Amino acid sequence: MVFSVSTASGELTAAQIAGQLGVSRRQFFNWVDALKAGGVEELLKRGHGGGQPTQIQGVVLKELVAGLQAGRWKRAREVQAWLEQQHATQLSVKGVYYWLGKLGAVLKGAAQDSRAKRRGRQLSVSAVALRTAQELERGWWKTGARVGGR
Repeated sequence: MVFSVSTASGELTAAQIAGQLGVSRRQFFNWVDALKAGGVEELLKRGHGGGQPTQIQGVVLKELVAGLQAGRWKRAREVQAWLEQQHATQLSVKGVYYWLGKLGAVLKGAAQDSRAKRRGRQLSVSAVALRTAQELERGWWKTGARVGGR
């Protein structure tokens, strides 16, 4: 199918439009077909359930951020054990690291901890973690918006 749009600066092809929208050419044509078939209402329909709900949300998310800011854990396995004991949440160590990355948090090891104390520094999680958690709590993750500058 040949598709182009005339603009003041010239012609745009389907591939150029799709590139500007950040989608594949095929997805662009799926949208065009949906628009032709049922208008904007058909275009806005979702064809899937949106995947599984996130395991870390609400109270668990708030407590996780508070614990990270307080320096409660030094290892991902400690976070994993806490999630299982306190919230009955089964999460792999890889999953814990995923959430640490999403929150912009870094666990400090014992060696880093003692060096920082000797230098008189306060160890804490980045302010990005709290802001990111608040954005996640508001549901920005549902919109697909990039959170925390990632």
